Amino acid sequence: TIDQHYMIHLKHKTESVTRNDTVTRTIHYLYDNGNTAKPDKTQTVSFNETGTKDDVTGKTTWDNDNAQTVDSVITPSITGYTPDKLSVEKQAFKFGDKDVEVTVTYNANAQTATITYIDDTENKTLGSKDANGKFGQAITFKTAPTDEIANYKKQGYVLVSNSFNNQTYAADNNNNVFYVHLKHGT
Repeated sequence: TIDQHYMIHLKHKTESVTRNDTVTRTIHYLYDNGNTAKPDKTQTVSFNETGTKDDVTGKTTWDNDNAQTVDSVITPSITGYTPDKLSVEKQAFKFGDKDVEVTVTYNANAQTATITYIDDTENKTLGSKDANGKFGQAITFKTAPTDEIANYKKQGYVLVSNSFNNQTYAADNNNNVFYVHLKHGT
């Protein structure tokens, strides 16, 4: 007898498969008190990938399993505030990555204010007071200007003008300068 061996070649059956995904990065712009400073910026990447699935092993080989990148975003400026990030760096995402949330926090800038009391009769400065605070906060001097004026009135002065009217700190400290003009009562 002749021993005959037959080789039978079997090939795994395969099928084409696709998958879709979107990954979103949301940038929130908030003030240090938690309030919204600017509208959210949303960046999205979409994946539409094709692959070959081996029906025997169940393993899929993806043809275009490439990362996608969202651009860096420059933080918008807001007068009187400093953001904790000047920009949000570009970021690469792969299929199946979780959505990302980034928060940029704006902190109110430190500001100074000055109020000067002037004797118009003798054209001389009677005194000056400083105050420190943050942009947008109410300016409060250690001694309230109304109390200082009352003290000067007791000394015989008459109020001519007062440019301080319970303002809040402006972003430019040159706008946080106030004058009280007094003259000698007769």
